[in-house]
Amino acid sequence: MEPIRTFIDDRTGEETAPQVESGFPYRADIDVVSAHPGGLFPWHWHGDVELFYLQSGRLEYHLPGGTTVFHAGDAGFVNAGVPHMTRAVGAEECRLQEHIFLPELVAGAPGGDIERKYVSPLLKNRAADLIAVPADHPRGAALRALMDEAYAAFLARDAGYEIAIRDRMSRIWLALADFAPEPAAAPGRGDDRERIRAMLRFIEANYDRPVSLAEIAAAANIGAREANRCFRRQLDATPFEYLLDYRLERARRLLLSTNLSVTEAGLRCGFQSSSYFGKLFREKTGLSPLEYRWRATE
Repeated sequence: MEPIRTFIDDRTGEETAPQVESGFPYRADIDVVSAHPGGLFPWHWHGDVELFYLQSGRLEYHLPGGTTVFHAGDAGFVNAGVPHMTRAVGAEECRLQEHIFLPELVAGAPGGDIERKYVSPLLKNRAADLIAVPADHPRGAALRALMDEAYAAFLARDAGYEIAIRDRMSRIWLALADFAPEPAAAPGRGDDRERIRAMLRFIEANYDRPVSLAEIAAAANIGAREANRCFRRQLDATPFEYLLDYRLERARRLLLSTNLSVTEAGLRCGFQSSSYFGKLFREKTGLSPLEYRWRATE
């Protein structure tokens, strides 16, 4: 089956996919990270949590303050609201099975015992922003099997598939409690995460027009120098480096999902000339935008 293509929502900065359904707060997909421009998926976050395992290749998972490298078979958990960016490493196809869901899928009734005893402690544990489970861990194979079963149920949509998925995610959630580090205070500045979210929201809502550093900083009610420092502390990038990556990701989406010309796709994503767009796209992917479109549709 063809992978489901994932993108970032313009309004919220959250990942989106075409098969999200209202009423059941879960989706699963396959993301080929190496197919993205530069082999990366730009900084983003979700209000839900993410489970994944790497089916092939190598993947860098960047969080504010650190990077973890995943290899084929490694599994991971990303907590709710945590900014992150992924980058494929090497020439091999980097293929990721993802499960993204709101915590209430497992928690059930708000304020109930399941939420209080099992769900909230993990969500509130800032030391558990990212949990990695190596492929050779004694429980690694069992976690991958549960994810495979949930993914198969999501694709088949047989009667009762929602209950089957909730069962698998609940069993994985219990296992994650054993992998989570002891709770610890979040490193760095307490306001940085909210500032970054505010600035990312602004960029993602205005990427299609010229924007200034002062405008980006104003979105977080800070000055331009502090905006640069905040981006460096949290994302190890400048605001404009993020902006370019985001524009390229949006252009990639247009190249794959529309019949727009390369020039029009670049202009719609904030690039002021087709030559500049083509130059940056080739630097990131090794291909021109047109070559990228042809290869993706072969």
